[in-house]
Parts: sequence; C-alpha cells; structure tokens
Amino acid sequence: MRSISLYFRLAFTNLKANSRMYIPYFLASVGMIILQFILCNLSMNPDNGQNLGAMLGTGMFFLSIFVFIFIFYINSFLIKRRIQEFGLYNILGMEKKQIGFILFIETVVLFLLAFVIGIAFGCLFSKAVLLLICKLTGIAFDFPIFYSIDPFIYTFVYFAICFLCTYIYTVFTLYKTKLIDLLHAEKSGEKEPKTKILLCIIGLLSLGIGYYLALTISEVLAAIGLFLIAAILVMIGTYCLFSSVFLAVLKLLKKNNKYYYQKNHFLNLSSMLFRMKQNAVGLSNLCILSCMVIVIISMTLSIYFGSYDSLKQNYQYDVNVTFFAGSNDDIALFNEAVNEIVPDITDSRAELRSNSYFLAHVGSTLTNDTDGSSENNSLIFYSLASGQIHYDELKDVTIEKDHVILVTSGDTNVKTISIIGHTYIVDKVIYKTKKQMPSSTKFVNSYEAFSGDIFDIAEDFIYPGKLVYYYEFNTSDKDLLAVTSKINDMFASGNYHGVNLTGFASSKESDLQQIKELYGELLFIGIFLGLSFVLAAGLIIYYKQITEGYDDLERYHILQQVGLSKEEVKKSINSQIVTIFFLPLIVAIIHVMVAFHIENIMLQGFSIFDPLVLLKFDAITIIIFAILYYSIYRMTSHTYYNIIKR
Repeated sequence: MRSISLYFRLAFTNLKANSRMYIPYFLASVGMIILQFILCNLSMNPDNGQNLGAMLGTGMFFLSIFVFIFIFYINSFLIKRRIQEFGLYNILGMEKKQIGFILFIETVVLFLLAFVIGIAFGCLFSKAVLLLICKLTGIAFDFPIFYSIDPFIYTFVYFAICFLCTYIYTVFTLYKTKLIDLLHAEKSGEKEPKTKILLCIIGLLSLGIGYYLALTISEVLAAIGLFLIAAILVMIGTYCLFSSVFLAVLKLLKKNNKYYYQKNHFLNLSSMLFRMKQNAVGLSNLCILSCMVIVIISMTLSIYFGSYDSLKQNYQYDVNVTFFAGSNDDIALFNEAVNEIVPDITDSRAELRSNSYFLAHVGSTLTNDTDGSSENNSLIFYSLASGQIHYDELKDVTIEKDHVILVTSGDTNVKTISIIGHTYIVDKVIYKTKKQMPSSTKFVNSYEAFSGDIFDIAEDFIYPGKLVYYYEFNTSDKDLLAVTSKINDMFASGNYHGVNLTGFASSKESDLQQIKELYGELLFIGIFLGLSFVLAAGLIIYYKQITEGYDDLERYHILQQVGLSKEEVKKSINSQIVTIFFLPLIVAIIHVMVAFHIENIMLQGFSIFDPLVLLKFDAITIIIFAILYYSIYRMTSHTYYNIIKR
C-alpha cells in the first residue's frame, strides 16, 4: 500500500515538475476533446436533418484521425524530454515496470482531468456552435440542444484509446532502451548527418511532378481526380525537402569558407546543420499543417461566398422554370398553366434545348458511336431563337435542316456531329470562354449546337421526348418562394386539364437558401478542421522550441564561458529561430501559390469562374495565419531564451 501511495506521489510530483511541458499538452487535449464532443453530439442530434448530420459525421471522422495522429506525435516530444529522467529512476534502483506504473498513473490522471474539463466546456459551447451552424446555413434554430449518453461514451472511449496507445508506445520505448542510452539520450545524434542523395532526388522529383500536375490540369473532372495524387506527391516531397534537400544546402554553405567562417554564420549554420535531421519531421509536419489550414479555409470560403456571387449573376429574372417538353403543343399548354398560376408576369424570356449528354471527340466528329471510348465532351442542342438572344453572332441567321452552328469553349476542330447514326453538319464554329458559356456546360469541353427547329432532330436524341423548355420571368409578386411553390405544386399534382406536365421551378431566393445550407455546412467543417490544425501547429512549434532550448542549453553556456556576450547569444538564438521557424511557413505559402491553379479549376465545378475569388480568400487566410504564426514565434522565442539564459 505504501509503495502504491509512493507511486501516486511521484506521479503527481512529476506532472508538477514538468508542468512547462505538460500544461500545453493538457490544454490541447482539452481543446481536442471539446471539438470532438461537439461534433459528435451535433452529428447525433436527430433534429438537425440528414444532410447536416452526414456532413458533421464526415467532419468528426477526419477530426478523429487527425486527433489520434496529433496526440501520438506530441507525446513523442514528451518522451524525448523525459527519457533521461527515466534513466535516473532506473539507476536509483527503480525497475522499468515500476516506472511504467508511474507513467500509467500520470496518463490516467491527465486523461480523466482533460476529459472532465473538455466535456464540461463541450456542453457549454455546443449551443454557441449550433447557433454558428444555423447562421452559416440559414437553418432556423427551432430544435433543442440534444444530449444523450452516446456522445459521452464515444468521446470517452475514443480518447481513452488514444491515451492508452501513447502510454503503450512510451512503455515500449522505455523497455527497448538500455540504461546507458536512457542516461545519455540527449547526447545522441550529435554526429554530423550525412547527405542522402537518393532522398534528395526522390524529394525533388515528387515536388516537380506534383507541381506539374497542379499547374497543367485544365479540366474540372481531371482536377478533382488528380488533386489528391498531386497533394500526396507534394507531401512526400516536403518530407524529403526538410530531411535531405535543405540539409544538402546547409552542407554546401558550410563548404563555402568565406561564408561559413563569419562569426554569426558559424554559430547558426553549425546549430542548424546538427539539428536539421531531428527537426525534419516536425518542420515537415508544420509545413503540411500550415498548407492544409490555408487551403481548407480559403477553399471553403471561396465556395461559400463565390457560389453566392455566381448564382446572383446567373439569375437575370425572378423565377426560372424548367419544363420537359415533347412537342410544341406541350409548350403551349405549359405557358397557359404558368400564366394561370402567376397572372402578374411583367417580363419573360424562353428557350428550348435538349438535355445535356456526353460525346467523344473522334477526329473532326463528335459522336456517341464509339463502342465504349471515353466520352468527355458535353453537348446541348438549342433552338436558333435561343441562341439569337445570347449571341450576337447568331442574329439574323438561318440554318438548314440537319445543319448546326456550334458554340464551344473546347476544341474547335469539329466538322460533324453523329448521334445514333445520324449526322449533323457543322456550318460554323464560334469560340467562347468558359465564363461566356452557360453554367450547365462549363465542367468539361463544352459545346452548344444551334439548329433551326429543335423538334426536327428530337427523334434522334438519346432521351426522346425530353427536350427542355427553359422559361424565366419577372413578377410583381414579391413572395418568390410562394410563386415557385405554386408552380412546383402544379407539377407535383401530375394533372393540368388532364395532361401530365413535368418540370420544376426555382427562384434566386430558394437557390440561395439551398446553396447557403449546403456550403454553409462545408464552411463550418472547414473552419472547424482549420482551427484544429492551427492548434496542432502551435503546439508543435512550442514543443520544438522547448526541446531545442534544453538541447542547446549546455552549448550556449560554453559559448558564454569562452567570451560570447549575452547579446550575441540572444542575437544568434533569434537568427536561428527565425530561419528554422519561418522556413515551413515560406514553403507552405509556395505550395499554396502552386496549388492556386488546380484549386481554381476545381472551383469551376461549383460554377465559380472568377480567379479573384480564390485569390482574395487565399490572401486573407495567409495574412491571418501568418499573424498567428508570428505571435507564436514571439512567445516561443521568449521561452527559448529563458531556458538558455539559466
């Protein structure tokens, strides 16, 4: 009993003695528990809707993966700092299993305390987070805060597993390390690291290929498919960059005697050279986390606000109605129905087109007769009258039967169009940019084919009788949601004077609400994950500087004894920290700049074609993150110097 009491006293004494290291770890754990519990609790709320629940569940999944890696990674810093302490316990007669038991007590105490505080604040902030979600999505806050036992159990079990895994890893490290290694752990790794040429080559090739993919992709579908590949290659390249390429650069600078044997350069370069290997993983992680923060937040902000602007530009009339027609008689009946439902139409326009479908580009022909060949070209047939509204080039133009005029944002080398064995001759090709094309045709190589009378070719369509009559109008009735609801009710009834009319209506207000609900959830998850990554980055920086401070303590004391002044020591420290500290941020910003092109292409899938949207939010996110980064630098620099000047 006495021995157990002793172990508990030692555990609490150790936590108190190592408070400088454990308090940030503890606070970060509390923060992660708060975030995880809130997401878990909200995702399990039966009143928040299926879409919101699914989005929150997805966010919780990715956060869970990140939290596990993060806690495990930060624990490695703590092990490194305390490994000599374990050696002292061992030499004083304490067995490794007894040390392991003390570590178990420490782990349990930290976990339980962090869990209780995290859950308390999680319950406290759940309502505020729910209000934020409602604000972003436009969902009415008319359902109560949901609490059940399941989120508590899930959070407890998950973080218990995380802490248990870190404990097992710590004990494993303790048992596999010899006593002499424990006592001299901090002295290891002082040999000058070797330049790994193969890693340099792999890193540069990975970065080069990743950058090439990001800069050369021009189509939305390709961008979505290759973005992850490019990201993985850049991550591999980043790890190799910090573990080998930068090391090779430092060694080249060392060989330059004129540069190296300057007093400041000698001190800083020597320190960075010996520390680069042990810092490589931390610096790489810091760079990748910084890049993820900037990309995730700027992309979600661009989608959220850019979609608003894009939709506002696309809506030139109050109400849009899409009607699926089979004949001119159907269109006449539809017009009658709309005028009956909405008698106060003030202005209107209409166009007739086919459903969009995909064709392959074979030579100078667009065709679906390809026997499974790749079909990556979007085509829509329009009546000539519709084209004369949109394009000046089609005004006062006549087109013969089986002839078309092509408007495209893709390849202009098209002479004929072949659909189900029937060929249409292209009289003229008009090239437009994607910005000038309808939103429905912007995602791949896009074509609009204009014919004199679209009903002349209706029998050859892939979807017979599914021509689209697109009708939009202004009305003096300002309750646009009610107007669209009446038209949609008419379609839903399936009977207008004995005829079944098929279609749907929308307004700017209804579509804006849908966009806000969908992309608001995405923005919330982006901000949530971004804050988690910022927290992780800050903690990595803190522990890196503390570790470096203790590692350099003896070395700088020796330098002071041989005549280096405190001001010179401080200047050397600041120079070293600035270089190492801001290198990951600089590399991350370069990654983001290179990724700008592929991100912009991906945004086109959301009908966002103005690159200034992404540029604006990239700049804002980088500036805010850089300010936070600099603030952490100031704090860690001060902490580092306080350790050194002891």
